[in-house]
Amino acid sequence: MTGATHARELISTSLNVYEMLKLLKHGAVEKDPHFEKLLNQNRYFFLPILNVDGVNMIEENWIKNHKIIPHRKSADKT
Repeated sequence: MTGATHARELISTSLNVYEMLKLLKHGAVEKDPHFEKLLNQNRYFFLPILNVDGVNMIEENWIKNHKIIPHRKSADKT
C-alpha cells in the first residue's frame, strides 16, 4: 500500500499508516480471527510516502507562502 504517490495527495499518507495500525491492532493484538487470517495468508508492504520530492515541494511552499503549490499548471492549448 502506497501513500503520497502524487504530491497533492496529502491524506493518503495518514490513511496508509491508519490501515497498517488497524491491521496490526485487530490481528496481532486483539486476535480477531478475520484479521489474523489476513495477516497469516498475505504479505503486506506499507510505503507511507512514495513521492518524497512532491511532499517536500508542498512543505517548502507552505512554509514560504501558506499555499500548497504556488500556481497550477494550465493545459497548453496550441
